[in-house]
Amino acid sequence: MKYMKLGTKPDTFYTEEAIRSVVSEIPADLIIHVNNTKYQLHKFPLLLKCGLLQRLCSDTDDGDDEPVPVALHDIPGGEDAFELCAKFCYGISISISASNLVPALLAARFLRMSEAVAKGNLVAKLESFFDSCVLRGWKDSVAALRAAWRISGWSESRVVQPCVDAIVEKILTPPAKVDWSYTYTRPGYDTKKKQSVPRDWWTEDVSELDVEVFRSVLSTVRASRMLPPPLIGEALHVYACKHLVDPLRAAAGEGGGVDAYANGGGDLHRRHTEAKSSAAGGEEETVAKQRRVLESIVTMIPGEPGAVTGRFLLRLLRVANFVGASPSTRAQLVRQAGAQLDEAAAADLLVPMPGDARAYDEHPELSKADKKRLCRLIDCRKLSPEARAQAIANDRMPLRTIVQLLFVEQERTMAAAGAGASHGAATVAPVDRTKEDQPPPAAPSSADHRPRRDRGLVADGGGAMTRSLSASTKPAAATPSAARKERTPEERGSRMRNKQ
Repeated sequence: MKYMKLGTKPDTFYTEEAIRSVVSEIPADLIIHVNNTKYQLHKFPLLLKCGLLQRLCSDTDDGDDEPVPVALHDIPGGEDAFELCAKFCYGISISISASNLVPALLAARFLRMSEAVAKGNLVAKLESFFDSCVLRGWKDSVAALRAAWRISGWSESRVVQPCVDAIVEKILTPPAKVDWSYTYTRPGYDTKKKQSVPRDWWTEDVSELDVEVFRSVLSTVRASRMLPPPLIGEALHVYACKHLVDPLRAAAGEGGGVDAYANGGGDLHRRHTEAKSSAAGGEEETVAKQRRVLESIVTMIPGEPGAVTGRFLLRLLRVANFVGASPSTRAQLVRQAGAQLDEAAAADLLVPMPGDARAYDEHPELSKADKKRLCRLIDCRKLSPEARAQAIANDRMPLRTIVQLLFVEQERTMAAAGAGASHGAATVAPVDRTKEDQPPPAAPSSADHRPRRDRGLVADGGGAMTRSLSASTKPAAATPSAARKERTPEERGSRMRNKQ
């Protein structure tokens, strides 16, 4: 960061009884009020360079011994900016950098410290430093833009717009030509090893900007069509990580972890209730800021496929539900995330929905076809038993999905029952079955007239009764048919005798 030093005298400003003054043998004849601070100063050096003070003091009587009171509550930059200007008038040494240049420049313009009032005045010096040094530096341009927006927003276009233009110009510079300092803290990247400049070298620094200024920068970059959509998406991802709190990670930091959202929703309901109470107690502004940032990011997501990841979209959807984003914002996120759901991991699909665990966010703005398409992407076998039970109980789920869930439930139940039966059979196996394997006692004499087939069945004893379920599922029509074909003439004669 570059600096400019003005003035040569030592700093003689001091505070006494909540009043700022300057060491001098001449009594103060000018009292200036800036917000809550009172300054006792002198007309001579100040009026010599400040056109506004000349006008305000023009109708005062020079013979009056009482100091002239002046109120400057509207000065941009407040007390700090005014004091820089006052010290310049006294010739006291001041240091100007990108961090304090903008408030000093705006205050100097407010006080009319122009060349028309005095040659070599402060406004000209600050504007020269702004054009020749600040706008040529990357971090200086970002710092100046942040300061200008914080003080005046878009109203001070003479500072904001040149900063935006300088930042965009550097973002569009090929990475091979980037020779200035930038912030890049990705894992595995070491600036000391002089690695090649990454394509997203600029994303962390611009994430420091207010969302409205960030939107202006990114929109201008996109309009140039010189950067691919995934690079724009990466800038959005970095900005979101900087300014948006992921509800799942926030819960994990408090000890709740992702299980707080998967185990019935009770803990989430409690947290959401507490969040609402806190918001009602004075944090509405924070929630509103989160909502404003989120909705702005969503509107900037490029429409090209793959510009952002599915995991990032699901994260934005979690935040949208948590901060109460508009229905249109949530609908857009659901559509885009649904189209890239195959990229998500299991933890990414945990979308917090405050309230009872069975209360699903149905997204009524989605069409029936969209809902069916999203549900077809769900692998029902990978859902937990609790999730399956909740989905089955939701009568708004597509019928096809409910049938699949019921089938999975039946599979799991039959598998559990089969495992239990196998365990029981293994326990009974050692029992002596010798008697069961022997033929049954002789039947009454009428059994002599029973067909051989029946006797064969009896001779099979208990062994025939213990056949497996799989054997019993063979086509039943084949057995009688085969038996009839195997009867001999003697069997048929014996059967006729029995009928007689």
